[in-house]
Amino acid sequence: MTDTHEQTARAAQHATLTPAERRAALERIEERRAQLTAELAQLDAIQTGHTRALEEARA
Repeated sequence: MTDTHEQTARAAQHATLTPAERRAALERIEERRAQLTAELAQLDAIQTGHTRALEEARA
C-alpha cells in the first residue's frame, strides 16, 4: 500500500462509526468494487478489440 492508502485505512479504522454504519459502509464499498470490476472487464474487452484490429491491419 502507498502512504496515501495507509493514511486512508488508518482514518477509516479510527472513524467514530457504529457497527451498523461500518457494515453499511462495507456494503457500499463492495457494491462499488463490483461496479469497478465490471467496468475494468469492459475496458479489457475494448482494448482487446482495438489490439486485434491493429494486428489485422498490419497483417
